[in-house]
Amino acid sequence: MPDASPTAKPDKSPKTKAELEALVLAELRAASDCGGAVHVTVVAFDDYRVGATWEVASCNAGTSAPEACERALCDIVSRLQQHFDIAACPMNRVFGYSMARRSAETAARSTSVTATTRKRQHEGDHQMATTTRQATKTITMPPAAEESVPERVTQRKQADSGRFRLQVDRQTKASYATYEAAETAGLGIKKEHPIVQVAIYDGVESVNKIIELP
Repeated sequence: MPDASPTAKPDKSPKTKAELEALVLAELRAASDCGGAVHVTVVAFDDYRVGATWEVASCNAGTSAPEACERALCDIVSRLQQHFDIAACPMNRVFGYSMARRSAETAARSTSVTATTRKRQHEGDHQMATTTRQATKTITMPPAAEESVPERVTQRKQADSGRFRLQVDRQTKASYATYEAAETAGLGIKKEHPIVQVAIYDGVESVNKIIELP
């Protein structure tokens, strides 16, 4: 009578987590470009879809190229999983894989929280700096205006009554409604005192013309 049962799986030798890590690391270091590998971490898991009971969760390539170690690990782990099971331990088979995944998720959440905190801190610093500049601008501007405006009005109140200002050595002496009147007065001063500078300033055009003797 033919045997209708499925092909029996080969018996696997049980090994502890530490033994599996040592075995995988030894074969990894023997692989090409992987002699500098430092450590591998083996975790247990229980998945009915996969015949293996363990896998390598992380690898420290050390001085070796990470890409080369990753390629070598794929072949090494796949081959060793066919010959060895992780030693029966309630905590290993039930919680090993879950704990590895939980650690990765915790690290990801921590990174996300840190990035969000830095973003909020940056926004807060920017807002505080903007508020400080606005407050400073509001406080310092009015006193400057209050002190300067009355002083200018007091010094030139009488001299600014005409458009054309007669200036002697940059001091306004009189003002006239027409340029001709200011020029006549300036020439008279220049003839009497040739060494002084006489000029006529046009208050509308903002032009200053020096008077020279003909």
